[in-house]
Amino acid sequence: GMPRPGLYLYAARALIDIIGDAPCVTRAKLGTDVRGYIFDRGDKRVAAVWKWNGEAEKIELPEPFTVYDMMGQKWTCDEVRLSAFPCYIESDLSAPLLRSVLEQSMNRKNTATQCNVSFRVIDPRRIALEIRNPGASAVDGVLDIRGNLLPEKKKSAAVHIPGEDVQTVELELAEPLSGHAQELKLEFQLAGGERFTKVLPVSAVVVPYAAASVTPDGDLSDWPEQVAALKVDYSNHASKEEAGWTDEEKKITGEVRMFWNENSLNMAFILNKEKFQPYTGPKENDFFEGDSIQLAFDTLKNAAPHALELQDDDLVYALAGDEKSPVVIREVASSPVHDSLVKEVGKIKDVQLGIKTLPGKIVYEAKFSRRSVSPFQLEAGNMAGFSAIFNLSNGVKRIGWLEFTPGVGQWPRSAAEYLHIVLSKGDEKK
Repeated sequence: GMPRPGLYLYAARALIDIIGDAPCVTRAKLGTDVRGYIFDRGDKRVAAVWKWNGEAEKIELPEPFTVYDMMGQKWTCDEVRLSAFPCYIESDLSAPLLRSVLEQSMNRKNTATQCNVSFRVIDPRRIALEIRNPGASAVDGVLDIRGNLLPEKKKSAAVHIPGEDVQTVELELAEPLSGHAQELKLEFQLAGGERFTKVLPVSAVVVPYAAASVTPDGDLSDWPEQVAALKVDYSNHASKEEAGWTDEEKKITGEVRMFWNENSLNMAFILNKEKFQPYTGPKENDFFEGDSIQLAFDTLKNAAPHALELQDDDLVYALAGDEKSPVVIREVASSPVHDSLVKEVGKIKDVQLGIKTLPGKIVYEAKFSRRSVSPFQLEAGNMAGFSAIFNLSNGVKRIGWLEFTPGVGQWPRSAAEYLHIVLSKGDEKK
């Protein structure tokens, strides 16, 4: 039959009719969730505005303006609904004045409590707080920081953060960072009298740098001496049976050691267990029924608090098999939108694995290439979310697992509770 135009064709026609080939002359700062670009058509100025992230909202304009929706329907109104679909605001005002009108209208919607606070590790005893203002209006005032991590238990700093900007506050720590989270209490006192408090858990496992090139064979005698171990035991277990574990099973522990260089992230998982009982069945994806390792990366460290799902930058791997046939499985691959790399799932070759059984322990030594951990970049100072579990079998069935944090063994998986790892480049040692 006769072809019929789709909705997007009508939207494209409206865009051409309203803006045409007018140049974009400025951008209105309306907050990080909203985009606003102003075009000078000659006879009039047109602002294309939409909210790309979050729920739709309305803003009030100081006077009626000519407004078009995405399909070109026209209204004269002093209130605009912002959503994922762009609207066009037409005016005789100059571009700077129209931008000012939009920014002031958006300022009335903003509140300083929207500020996001995170931290970046400078070295094991120094961090930088990063306070991001996602709104359109500036945040001004004083910040009091309290916590046992600070040598004097308190530090104050002046705050001035323009809209869509970030301010950094460096902090010296009373002790080196560890995987044990300690809280910093951030009390904001703003110039307008507003007060609010945020609590920031601070923890990070510092991964040392070493230029050493090691062979992933399960023999750690060629590893750098300064690589410490993260340990996990029965106090961090998850059981598959209500009856619990035997006294002997409760003695099982696990360790993780890591170091990095420009070519690889090297990881050793040591399972302290008397008998090695890997899965030997026909189904490759049932590896977790036997002794094995599962590990996960939140490569961009962007998991939202309490989120019960993984995001498209996350990676999940399994280390399984035995000494003769070690197997690496990529269970979850990150999207190529972040690094232009397509990573297949299933059994893979871009992570090298060696397994070695020793009296009372099993060593899994893995060498992750730059590609296998991307979009996480192997550069000093970079951080990622990380966790791992030791799957345990009694030779008949899986009894449960030891975990550093929840989020890997549970379903749905969640990166919100992962540890933070940070790549540190101190003195190079063998």
